[in-house]
Formats: sequence, C-alpha cells, structure tokens
Amino acid sequence: MKLYLFGCLLCLHAGTLAQPKQFVQLRFVPRQGRFSPEKNDYQPGKKGFYLYENCMYTLVINDAKQYNARIISIKKDSIAFTTHFNAAVAKKQKSTFDTLSISPGAISTIRLIGDRALGIFHNVEMKKYAAEFVADTMPKRMRTDTIQLYTNLQQQYELLPFLTDQGLNLLYEEDGNTFYFQGRLLKDTAAVAVSRWQQKDDSIFRTKNIAWALPTRANRINGWALGLHTGQIFGRKLTINGLNTSADVPAMFVAMMSSMDILQKVPLGSLADSADADWYITKINGLSLSIGGLMRCSNIRGIALNGGICFAYRTRGLVVSGGYNNIHDFKGISICGLRNVSYNGRGLQVGLFNVCRHLKGVQIGLWNKNSKRSLPFFNWSG
Repeated sequence: MKLYLFGCLLCLHAGTLAQPKQFVQLRFVPRQGRFSPEKNDYQPGKKGFYLYENCMYTLVINDAKQYNARIISIKKDSIAFTTHFNAAVAKKQKSTFDTLSISPGAISTIRLIGDRALGIFHNVEMKKYAAEFVADTMPKRMRTDTIQLYTNLQQQYELLPFLTDQGLNLLYEEDGNTFYFQGRLLKDTAAVAVSRWQQKDDSIFRTKNIAWALPTRANRINGWALGLHTGQIFGRKLTINGLNTSADVPAMFVAMMSSMDILQKVPLGSLADSADADWYITKINGLSLSIGGLMRCSNIRGIALNGGICFAYRTRGLVVSGGYNNIHDFKGISICGLRNVSYNGRGLQVGLFNVCRHLKGVQIGLWNKNSKRSLPFFNWSG
C-alpha cells in the first residue's frame, strides 16, 4: 500500500515537472475584423497587435496623463510599467520614478512618434480594440543590448526598444537625457581610432570675422553669415553674432510635411519638461533671415524671420515663421502662419493654432491652449 501511494505521488510530481511554465501575453483584437497581426506583431495595425514587455511606449491613460512607459511585466489582468526610462531621466525632468499597474482598459491612446524634432505623432485609439490576455509558453518580450560611446569608453549604456511610427527605435540614457542610438558598437580598433580623431578635431575652435559662407567648419562667425544652410558642416556647435541670411531649403520641405498634421491634437502632457540638448546646435545673436527656416537653434536673441519653420530651444525677441514654430522656451513674440508649440512662454503667441503648457502672456488664433484653459480666438494665462 505504501509503495502504491509513493508511486502515485511520484507520477503526479513527474507530471507537474513536465508541464511547461505558463506566461501571459496581452493582445489587442480589432472590434471589427479578426485578429491577424502582421509579421511585426508589436506594430499597431488594423488586424491587431501584441503589447511587449521590456519595450517603451508613449501611453495616454484615461484621456489625460501621458507616460513614456517602459513595460516591465504582463500579468493575467494587468500590466506594470515604469513612468520613465530610468530613475536618472525622472530626476532630470524633476519628476518621480514610479512603477504603476493598470488594466488595459485604462489606456485610451498609444502615441507613435513620427518625428521627434517636429513633435509629429500618429495616435492609435484603443477604443477600436478589445484587450485579451492569452496564456502561452513564451512571453512577448523585447531583448536588450548594451553599447559603448566614444565619449566614454569606460561605461556601458543600456539600449531600450522604443515603439515609434516607423517601427522599433533604440534609446539610451546619458546624464538623464535620452537619445536615439544610430550606429554600431565600438568594438574594433579602427572605430575607436576614428572616434578619437573626431574628439581631437572637436578641440579645434575656429572663429571667422566680417563675413563667411554657410555651411562652415567654423565654430563662431562675427559679422555676416551667408549661404545654403544655417549650421556647421560636421553638425557641431555654431554661434553667429550679427546677420544670418540662408536658403535652408530642407527646412521648407520639413515645413510642408509638418503642415499635413496641422489638425493633430497636441496634449499638454506631451510637451516635455526638458529637451534633448544635443539636438540644438546653433546660436544666433542678431538678425536671421531664412527662406526655409531654422531647424536646430539652441538660442535666438534678436529677430528671426523664416519662410517655413523655426525649431529652437530658447528664443528672446521676435520670431516670425510662415508655417510652424516649435520653441521649448520663448520670451517675447512668436508668430506663425499655422501652429505655435511651446513648453514655456512669456509674451505673445499668434498663429492659427497656439499651444503652450506654461504661459504667462496672451494667445491669439483660431484655437488657443494653455494649462489654464482652451479658447477660440483669444486666450491668456498669468
């Protein structure tokens, strides 16, 4: 009898060991149509898609709060995510680094960024899908990798997949800022040697006086900058003190592309507290006249007149653009033909659509939005 019971227990234990571990997958099934996702089943589409662990999504929760959410786990009735890439990013943005757990029904929108600089998004409305939890022997989970940067060969940087309108991009964090990774690992001597040569070349500071052509190898122009593109040849820092006149034709093309999304909603929560500082490389003190517009200005002090667009970190003075102004922090007057977008503003916004998260001033346009209110024609905040 004892041997019989022991044999039964042994069989049950063996059966338990034979069962594969169960994971939970979360899929979004179209309410109209059948679930048949594309090969890249993480990409939202009309036939449905899966949510992946260890991937970053821009989620709008309950039509209000927006998070750059890093999915860390999917359970049988909820998903858990961190509110930032990591604690360093949260600290840089003067925010708290939390882990939240929600039901899929709390997600109102997944925002897929099409252009990080322009702030163009494709919004996936989740009301068109039904959430289903499915048991499987494998999780839906992205892998991670690490990189070395030539600026710091002693440190490893984590690469995190980030879902965008183009597919998966890779992000890494340095000093609390997130950057897109474009390149390869610096594991061979030749790559490291090239990077060190670039560092050596960066140490040469060039100043040109009176007048100089654009684009240029110079780091500073005192006088008149004249040419095809407002910038430095190698994409490094450039300061213009005086007069800038440039064609900037690519900026006009970008202005035409951004005008296609003029009616797209811009939630105030999507306007980040901090901007990618390395993206803004040109400083202008004086008068700037550009046919296409300025695309990567860290600071503008004076007057900037642009045929198409102006993308700047900080402006102090008057900025007039035929199409689109995207200025992180402005003080003075920002005028455009289509849309003004700013995080901080002190002064006047004039355009067809005006958005400013923290405004002390006045907005005049067809529709005006700030943290206090949204109004047609005329709006203000003190």
